Amino acid sequence: MEKGIIIGAIAPHPPLLIPEVGGSELARAGATVRAMRKMAEKVSEQNPEVVIIVSPHSPTRADAMGIAMAPVLEGDFGQFRAPQVRMKLSTHQPLVEAVVNEARRENFPLRSTGRGQTGPELDWGVMVPMYFLRQASPSDIPVVSLSFSSLSYGAHLDFGRILRQAAEAAGVRAALVASGDMSHHLSNDSPYGYNPMGPVFDDAVADAVARWDAAAITGIEPDVIQGAGECGLRSIIILFGALEGLPVASEVLSHEGPFGIGYLVALATVKEAHDGQL
Repeated sequence: MEKGIIIGAIAPHPPLLIPEVGGSELARAGATVRAMRKMAEKVSEQNPEVVIIVSPHSPTRADAMGIAMAPVLEGDFGQFRAPQVRMKLSTHQPLVEAVVNEARRENFPLRSTGRGQTGPELDWGVMVPMYFLRQASPSDIPVVSLSFSSLSYGAHLDFGRILRQAAEAAGVRAALVASGDMSHHLSNDSPYGYNPMGPVFDDAVADAVARWDAAAITGIEPDVIQGAGECGLRSIIILFGALEGLPVASEVLSHEGPFGIGYLVALATVKEAHDGQL
């Protein structure tokens, strides 16, 4: 069976997608919930041995990407009034070591974001996508939890390539999840207010993902990005870097902004992996 990154996903992470958090408000994001379930099912069908997940809310540094080194990562939704919804994830240590080794070999800036036997609490950028993935998977799949940085978009593309090289070197089938919300200023429904650049940004990202066009993603004008108030672009760029040069079938499963914040759910399947031709 083929090894490396075999499928990618773009997943929003509003805690309200968790029933115990969202309650009656969950219905307003029905398209996103259905798309997240479909995304999780499609990822599970590819039988990945590990999920690599990049979260904007994991500990970050301006000058380096971050990787959780601890063998066990735990968290809950207590800050969202649902402490009973807990999550405990095992870290895929061989792939963590492979990522560290590839980064060192490339002289790429990568730093640990956790210490000791149990790492820092999992953030909602990891837990929300993993909530759906664990529902769809018959087993508790291990993870590699990552964060991005303030480095250039080119560096984020490079980090994606490093992740792909590491997965191939470790000999594992990996799914890469780019966690992130789109614009936080889509409409006056947003608690952050409206900015006309919000819809421009969301449409540009959704179109680039549908066409799987890396140049279009990295070429979005800085004033559009700044006005949009997004938190997922760098995660998505890492995904594009990881799948660079591979034949990818991309699909936008849903794109909505029911609370004035953009939620984009998408899949990027390596065609040979999907078709069983490798």
